[in-house]
Amino acid sequence: MVRAFFNSGIPGSLHICSFGENSEVLRQQAKSHPNFHFDGMSQPMDCMAWAQRVDVLINPRLLIWENSFPSKIFQYGITGKAILSTRIGGVDEVLGEHGIYFEADNLEESLRPKLREVADMDRVELRRRGTAIRNRILKDFNWDIQARRMVEFLTGLVAGRRSG
Repeated sequence: MVRAFFNSGIPGSLHICSFGENSEVLRQQAKSHPNFHFDGMSQPMDCMAWAQRVDVLINPRLLIWENSFPSKIFQYGITGKAILSTRIGGVDEVLGEHGIYFEADNLEESLRPKLREVADMDRVELRRRGTAIRNRILKDFNWDIQARRMVEFLTGLVAGRRSG
């Protein structure tokens, strides 16, 4: 993702809030690139407050994570920020039409033009997308809805065992 940003020619800045194993590498890269900022190692909830300072959140899910859904998509979505992501793990089912997507199979080649596209987007449009994502998550993925889905799923399993 960082390499795609460097090669995109975008005049803006990339800020990363991290708590992962690549944090030290990112810290070193930030020292030599004026448009790249490593904003520190933070826990996921700290990154949500940090997200209020940026225009777009990026979720570069790789094909190796195809069968795992990133729960941080819900955290990202609640911030009301536009989200640029791959569709891996069902992310597109949550973000819907308001998400901005790039392909995971050739991440750098796909991400670079999407970064340019997002950089050229009107900030009003980015806010509209972010608000739509937040509203969708609050409406369709709140605790009550999720609990109802779990009950229906488990009830269906039990009913299937009784009839089988």
